[in-house]
Amino acid sequence: MVTSTAKLNENTEVKSYDSEVFERIRYYESLNEELKLEAQHRQRSKYALSPQANTISLSRAMQFLGLLCAALPGAAIILRISMDSGPGLLLFIFAAGVLLSSFIGYKTAPYFSRMVAKVSEETSHWVKIPLFAGVGGLWGLISGGIGGLPIFGIGSVFGGAIGAIVGAISLAVFGVGYELTGDSRQLRTAHFLPLVVGPTLAIAAFVLGL
Repeated sequence: MVTSTAKLNENTEVKSYDSEVFERIRYYESLNEELKLEAQHRQRSKYALSPQANTISLSRAMQFLGLLCAALPGAAIILRISMDSGPGLLLFIFAAGVLLSSFIGYKTAPYFSRMVAKVSEETSHWVKIPLFAGVGGLWGLISGGIGGLPIFGIGSVFGGAIGAIVGAISLAVFGVGYELTGDSRQLRTAHFLPLVVGPTLAIAAFVLGL
C-alpha cells in the first residue's frame, strides 16, 4: 500500500513537471512569435519612412519618359492610320519605327538626364523652361530620326520632326514639375506618374482627336 502511494505521488509529480515544461515551451514559442512580428513591423516602418523608398532617380524617371514619348503618341498615330486605311505593310513598318524610337529614347535618357540636372542646378529661372524644351527637342529629334529610318529612310525626317515637337513639350512639362517637386536629382514616386505619363498621354489624346 505504501509502495502504491509512493508510485502515485511520483506519477503525479512527473505529470506536474511535464505540464510545467509544456507551458514554458508554449510561452517561449508565443514570445518568439511576438518578437518576430515586432521585428517585421519595425522593418516595414523603417522602409516606409526611408526617403530612398519613396523616390526615383532623375535618370530612371527620364528613361520611362523617353520610352513613353515615342510609345504613346506613336501608338496613337498607328491607331489613327489603322482606323483610316486599315492594316497594311506600311503600318507594321511604322510600328517597327515606333519601337526603335522608344528603345533609343530609353537608352539615351541617362545622358539627357545629366543635361536636365545641369539646367536645373546652374541656370536662372527665366531660361529653364526654354532650355528644358531645347533639350527635349534634341532628344526627340535623335530618337525620332533614328526610329524613322525603317520607313524607307524618308521617315527619318518626319520622325525627327514629330519627335522634336513631342520631346520639347514633354520635357518642358517634366522639367517644370521636377523643379517644383524634385530634390538632388531625385523625384518622389507620387509625382512620377503625373510628370511622365501625363504629357505623353495628353499628346496621344490630341493625335486621336479626343
